[in-house]
Amino acid sequence: MTCAEDVRYVADVTVFAAYDVMELTSEDLSKRDIRAEIERTLEALKGRDEKELEEEIIARRRLDLCPSCRRKFLTSMPEGGPAPA
Repeated sequence: MTCAEDVRYVADVTVFAAYDVMELTSEDLSKRDIRAEIERTLEALKGRDEKELEEEIIARRRLDLCPSCRRKFLTSMPEGGPAPA
């Protein structure tokens, strides 16, 4: 924080992967080679940085904001739906 003000705000930002729950039937599973899919996925992950992979799933940031930075932060954010309860 570079502002010399006494009032400050904390913004906790969490960005995580959204997914739709898949409904799989036994017929779906019988048509797929699950072992081959797992092997392809593991092969694609080889050599990737653990932290980088984690950031693809969930990223958390905590920001300490002065009033001016808070206003800039809030006005730069896109409008979203209501916050979860």
